[in-house]
Amino acid sequence: YSKIERDEIVNEDKETINVKTETMKLNYETCIVGKKSILVPYRPEHVERYHEWMKDPALLEATGSEPLSLEEEVENQQSWR
Repeated sequence: YSKIERDEIVNEDKETINVKTETMKLNYETCIVGKKSILVPYRPEHVERYHEWMKDPALLEATGSEPLSLEEEVENQQSWR
């Protein structure tokens, strides 16, 4: 495989694969359980709460994110499935 961009690779058949998307699809049913928290996949029921969190300018800056409309956030969540 040869790396061409941050989230893409080209396989031996010269096909471009979005690694981030494929990895997220593989992990869609994965939960990570810790002593104080549980990490779960980003699901439709999380979008509204996540959208509210991402209105915080400090959080946007800390994550290097851009503000999105609720509709854009729904589209993003759907694309990660």
